[in-house]
Amino acid sequence: MNNSQYKRVLNLNGDQCSLPLEVLQIIKEEWYNAQGTGVSMLEMFNKNPKFLSLMSKGEQALRKYMRIPNEFKIYTMVGGQAVQVAAVPLNLLGKKESAAYVMNGYWSQRAIDEARKYVPHLNIVSQIYKNEHGKITLQGLQNIEEQNAYLYYVSADPSEGFQFKQQPKRSPGVIMVGDLSGDFSTRNILWQDLDVAFIASEYQCGIAGSVVLIIRENLIQNPHPQCPYMLDYNVLKQTDGVPNTVPVFPMYVNCLMYQFAEQKYQNVDSFEKILGGFSEKIYEVLESYGGIYQILVEKEFRSNCQIVFGVIGGKNNDEFIQKGQDKGIVGLFNKLNSQYLRIGLGLQSSQENVEQILGFLREFAQDYQIREVQNQNNQNI
Repeated sequence: MNNSQYKRVLNLNGDQCSLPLEVLQIIKEEWYNAQGTGVSMLEMFNKNPKFLSLMSKGEQALRKYMRIPNEFKIYTMVGGQAVQVAAVPLNLLGKKESAAYVMNGYWSQRAIDEARKYVPHLNIVSQIYKNEHGKITLQGLQNIEEQNAYLYYVSADPSEGFQFKQQPKRSPGVIMVGDLSGDFSTRNILWQDLDVAFIASEYQCGIAGSVVLIIRENLIQNPHPQCPYMLDYNVLKQTDGVPNTVPVFPMYVNCLMYQFAEQKYQNVDSFEKILGGFSEKIYEVLESYGGIYQILVEKEFRSNCQIVFGVIGGKNNDEFIQKGQDKGIVGLFNKLNSQYLRIGLGLQSSQENVEQILGFLREFAQDYQIREVQNQNNQNI
């Protein structure tokens, strides 16, 4: 199956991932009669045995693909990152008064701003900055002292194109918390160095409407007294992950994505290598036309999932977007960082997609160079 067969465009949106055609085909086939129930998944009762069976199979596929140890519980909650930035301090601060945060983009700043409401002493232990070359890099991580209840970091910021290539190391007595939304399902996770992770599904493994919480069971405790019922991790444990009517359709799509990933790639290690090869080719072309394309992030922190760049200092972004649409490529606009554009990659990406991207990048750059030469010649006449 390919996009042209269904008159589909190449969707490179970095905020809502494009779904593989194999997943869309299953959704289409089950649209009126999901899992043999005779009803659509949009109408499905969240305690229907067929739905519960699919959820169980989806979790098994996710555990196998991402190698998630049994000591972690997996829950699906409503909302996305905007909910979890409050849930984390409300559930994990405990009797301590300090927490540590890494500031490496929009979503970490959102988390810091929200946590200040609940955390008396919030420590920013590292943050991004622009170096002398005008590229984003990260300060060295300070020692995380044990008085901090937890260290919070965002593994990959979608709007900045920043990604931790290596996870922050564990500090004794400090809970490690990762917002893995931007690159989950695309890279191996060292679970021994992580205690709590959450993933907004729409970036890499589903559609908007749910967030996946992965947490060591022994860390689930009584939260802050004013923690809302729907943010309480202990309530999730007590209700076996069903504190209310769950978002059935988003969970259904998530499970299809987990099964697709596990069936096609077996484990995330194999896909991580493939995606790394895709992103490397794109960065190479961007660098080869350095006078036209400007990559935002230093090489050691460049994301394999969200490739962020400008066109002539941002002056030609609109032209690039329009010409991309003319070529059947959409989703390049970077809504939270509009001076730059973005190419979103993930489980839906293929060699054919990447060749289409590379061809467009080269064609746009070469056309621009020809126009510049013509303009220069006209000025000299």
